[in-house]
Amino acid sequence: FHTYLHTLDVELEGLPESFTTRLSRALRHYDVTDLERTAELEEAVYRLFLAQQRMDNQVPVIAALLDRWLNDGNAPGRAPSGLGEVLDRLIIATQVRYPVIGNVARNVRFRFFDEPQIRKAREQVYDGVRGSLEYLAERPDAADFQERLEALVATPQSLTELLGQRIARKSNTVGPLLEVVTRRYYDIRTLEDVTSFDRDGRRFVTGNFDLRGERLNLVSAVADHAELPGALDEISAVAAVNPENLVLDLYLSWTAPPADPDTMSDDLRKALASLPLAATCRRVTVSVFGGTDVDVRKFTFRPDAGVLAEETLIRDMHPLTGQRLDLWRLKNFDGTRLPAVADTFLFNLVSRDNPTDERLIALAEIRDITPVRNEDG
Repeated sequence: FHTYLHTLDVELEGLPESFTTRLSRALRHYDVTDLERTAELEEAVYRLFLAQQRMDNQVPVIAALLDRWLNDGNAPGRAPSGLGEVLDRLIIATQVRYPVIGNVARNVRFRFFDEPQIRKAREQVYDGVRGSLEYLAERPDAADFQERLEALVATPQSLTELLGQRIARKSNTVGPLLEVVTRRYYDIRTLEDVTSFDRDGRRFVTGNFDLRGERLNLVSAVADHAELPGALDEISAVAAVNPENLVLDLYLSWTAPPADPDTMSDDLRKALASLPLAATCRRVTVSVFGGTDVDVRKFTFRPDAGVLAEETLIRDMHPLTGQRLDLWRLKNFDGTRLPAVADTFLFNLVSRDNPTDERLIALAEIRDITPVRNEDG
């Protein structure tokens, strides 16, 4: 823009077409539709120059307006006409000098344009999942049972929360859904000899897989916290069939769990201590459904000097998720998990060898990269 001010001639200054387009758009706000030098053009350019000089004073106003759109419950439910184009231009215009404004503008754009499309696509997926689960529960001997099961395993959306809802309602779809969730978690491993069965009215899924040259035996089960002691006895009986290198996945419905996750972890650790194999198994991972804080909490316990201890670094993360995200790269760091939105994992880490090396690490799971387009394409 300052180069253009030398002569007010885009051709003489050799300015690119993209600048000419943006300049023409800005000048139209001042009723100037031609780039021929006139008194009206000079006045409009002068106004543009003053606007740029006052930009720092305008930033708080723009930020407040964007924040209102983003956070105010009274903001319009549908985006006004032309808002998308304005936000796109604002993002580009602020990405260098005012990146914070650009970030908020992206969030506003997501709220009004991207999120509704994503939610619609997600609900379509879940509608199909619910229908398939009902079909599998009612037709366990169907010829296409395995084909439909594999289609559910390939579903891009998370199904763990859905499993929690079905456990709480004691739905007949828990059986196929437990197998689907189990296969999804262990998709990065070759899970073999998978068996899904009921024992004393409780659903189990068993199988085995290789991890760094060792054969691990898996037992997955569902339970309600009110019946946890009896459920652990049943799990022990199933696990005793192949007790070597045992890993346990327990999906637990808990109507009123403690609000404090540390208290919840301690309660689970004490309950799991009654497992005869607790001191010798590779790990126990408990996914807890219930409460109002978050939909699912995950706790992983490993034997330490003969007793179970929680692996706090991967709290709220299934160990196989950690393997998919290559968390082994953080083995030389100590630290803690920080609160983050679903499918995003935030760590505050400090190097074991250099205490001054402190890092903030963010990892995320991208579940689906299928383009979703609006009515304009």
